[in-house]
Amino acid sequence: MIARLLLLLVGTILCASACSPILYTPPVQNVPLPAQKGDGSLSGSIGLRGLNLQYAGAVSGDYLVLANFRHDKYQRESASFSNVQESTLEHRQTSGELGLGAYGRFGEKSRGAWSMVGGYGLGRTKETPGSGKAFVRSFARYQRAFVQPAVGYAAPRFEAALSLQAAWIGVGPITSGSAEVNGRKLSALTCEPALTLSAGKTVRFYAQGAVTLGNRDYAVAAGQDTWLEFSGDYSLSVGLKIQFGESGDLMWFGREGK
Repeated sequence: MIARLLLLLVGTILCASACSPILYTPPVQNVPLPAQKGDGSLSGSIGLRGLNLQYAGAVSGDYLVLANFRHDKYQRESASFSNVQESTLEHRQTSGELGLGAYGRFGEKSRGAWSMVGGYGLGRTKETPGSGKAFVRSFARYQRAFVQPAVGYAAPRFEAALSLQAAWIGVGPITSGSAEVNGRKLSALTCEPALTLSAGKTVRFYAQGAVTLGNRDYAVAAGQDTWLEFSGDYSLSVGLKIQFGESGDLMWFGREGK
């Protein structure tokens, strides 16, 4: 009797943690540190999960705008509840975001820089069996709002920035083969500290690493704990950035005199 209960408990935990659909993974953060009007960047990166395209530009001496696009496509292993064997699932996630914010320097000639941005976006996520796409295992649309303060060191050929992105994510209604999940709406708060490094002049190499805190393994739905993998633990991406304005030779939007 005890052995059966232990087996049932193990099977339930495996199903909850490994069979649950992944509904959200964190995007690469867009961390601009402009010095004046006309400064900005256009970047593309490949991360552990997919492709990210980002734009940021200072439209005045105090304010900036940004735009983000991401498309994730990767495969993961998922245990089967009936026989506790692993199978391959294909995860796809696409989203677009727009934002605006303020920026500045800590002194007139200081390399120390800061920015504070906020934004909103829409996305969708889907998981299907990797061997054949006869049915959709899970599908959902989601919306996301975020705020992101950042501080860093900005030189003509090198930047290092620390950012902290706090986000609200609302998912659903979910379409799923699981009766427990199907039709539900989920929401969660996440906090994602990140380190971003870039080096070069007009064309820069950059890399970013981030960690996701909060709601890592489950989300609260309708007052109950629903076991869903809602966010990844970490993310890492590398890419190229075209820098324009004071730090690069390209000039967009025009420039103010030094």
